Amino acid sequence: MNKQSAERKQLIIDQAIEFFSKNGIADTKIEDITNAIGIGKGTLYLYFNGKKDLLLNCIDRLATIIVPKEVWLDIREETNYKLRFQKRLIAFLRAYPTFCGILAFVNQSFESSDPDLAKKAGEAHRMLMGPLMKDLRWAVSHGWAREIDEQVIASILLAAGEGVANMLKIDPRYTIGKVAEIMWAFVIRGIGSSENAKPDEAGSLYWNILDSEGNEVRIRDLCSDGRSYLSGELGRGAFQVPLRNVASLGLRDFGGRLTAEIAMMSGKTITLTVNGNTSLSGETDFGKYDISLGQIARISAVDASHQAESGRITDGRADGRGSGVNAERSKARASRRR
Repeated sequence: MNKQSAERKQLIIDQAIEFFSKNGIADTKIEDITNAIGIGKGTLYLYFNGKKDLLLNCIDRLATIIVPKEVWLDIREETNYKLRFQKRLIAFLRAYPTFCGILAFVNQSFESSDPDLAKKAGEAHRMLMGPLMKDLRWAVSHGWAREIDEQVIASILLAAGEGVANMLKIDPRYTIGKVAEIMWAFVIRGIGSSENAKPDEAGSLYWNILDSEGNEVRIRDLCSDGRSYLSGELGRGAFQVPLRNVASLGLRDFGGRLTAEIAMMSGKTITLTVNGNTSLSGETDFGKYDISLGQIARISAVDASHQAESGRITDGRADGRGSGVNAERSKARASRRR
């Protein structure tokens, strides 16, 4: 099959998926599909033996459209499991209206009397489960989640995704973003490891980052070189400090040796030698933020419940709220003048 023929076949499949999802499989006629894309019925039969063959091809296509191709790379490269989970869920929820009919048909076909349909439904289900199971294995290996039965949890996540997608159709009080936050809280409290997913009564954390030039940025989902912990040394020993448990962190350069004075949520403190080239990153309301550790003066955790009161992502012209951070900014400027 040449490129033009392959593209036409794909166009027919995509149009069929749209009609099957909007009108139902029984109420969709071959003429509906061919008329919509401007081809004759005879042309369609060059690619498919009939409606059943077309339907089987639509099921094959499901695994590639359930999360659009343009989002795949972004998800694969994401090293923060929360963002990875939410990006996949948000992509699924946005695309759901375009494939919900085929997905519903797959769910109904596991015990179909037609062996071809039953086999194809099973294959589609395994394809849909694959990326979820892979993400769960990644979460376990990187300390985000404890040991779990990934197949059971992936099945729960897939069913929950369908459920909230249908809810979004009928309940205007919810947005996709709000649902993604609720789903994350539900999942991480269920499978999270004690280090990275311990429920925090104060709510989700934000961090104020004050750089060496006095600019302040507020971020969430703080990572260090893509990990959920900060590496440092004390004498001949090495530490991996969970960032979620850090209340504040001040950085100082002593003769070319960068030290981090870390205060934990528990009130305990520790001073570690750290690598100034370590990348700290997180999400802001304007997109991803990244800065090297050696360019930071101080980091302070902020309770999300005060997020609305504390203002916005700021620069050197920030409003005056959050006086502790502004005081640190003044200290950083005074130090540079000296």
